[in-house]
Amino acid sequence: AAFVRAAHMRDRNRVFEDPFAAQLCGTACSLVLSLRPLEWLVRRFLISTIRPVDACLLLRARFTEDALLEAIRSGTRQYVIVGAGMDSWGFRNKDLLERVALFEIDHPATQRDKLERIRKAGLAVIPRHNFVAADLSNVAAMDALGGSGFDGSRPAFVSMLGLTYYIDQPALGETLASLGSRLATGSQLAFDYLLDEMSTEARSRSLRGRMMAITEYLGEPMLGSYRPAEVQQMAESCGFEVLEHVSISASAQRYGRDGGPLAVEPASCFGYCRFRAGKCSESNTRPAR
Repeated sequence: AAFVRAAHMRDRNRVFEDPFAAQLCGTACSLVLSLRPLEWLVRRFLISTIRPVDACLLLRARFTEDALLEAIRSGTRQYVIVGAGMDSWGFRNKDLLERVALFEIDHPATQRDKLERIRKAGLAVIPRHNFVAADLSNVAAMDALGGSGFDGSRPAFVSMLGLTYYIDQPALGETLASLGSRLATGSQLAFDYLLDEMSTEARSRSLRGRMMAITEYLGEPMLGSYRPAEVQQMAESCGFEVLEHVSISASAQRYGRDGGPLAVEPASCFGYCRFRAGKCSESNTRPAR
């Protein structure tokens, strides 16, 4: 994802700005970006069949961060990124960190790698930028935040990007139940998800199949895909109120109006949603994994 954001900085029409992505995307990706002919070969041949997914990564980041800014303007002062990876929000928004506490939750090995990249890049981490190491296959995100300085009594904005694909439907239900029962009322949750085959536009079904085959080959199979109504029902049963629920096509139209068309037409096999937390029923408060 960091490589996609870094490469996008060279596109004429941009929907997302990330000047720190190149410093966080790792040695191999940095090498590709530093050699334009090599970058062209990689993007034109090695990953050409799944390049429409690149646009989806950019659009989901824009969708989420636009919603986050709206929440901050309304008074939210905590931002939790579940499965943060090489996200650079904390470096791109030092001014906002003066009043917003950031909590990045990720697997210990991934987080160690990121912290080393941050050190090598000479990037400064300020006190309100918190790193929370946790294996989310064994501990719930809300439990992981214990002792981090997170205030569960105050509203927070929680993002889970690129995460729901790799957990099955029961696990997603448990995660939503845990968040719905423990987040302060008024908190917001934003995440993306893979559409099931029937909900995917016909033009993107073969790409969806290739993407799933590639992730399985790499040892990280995609386990969950959904109809939009299914996701909405799961969230509402856990006490969440729907604020936005959009397809990738609608998102591309929204952000393409001002900046012009994207370099690649996005795949239409993803959905993005944003919910507001209320109160979760007792029957849905199983611990999340």
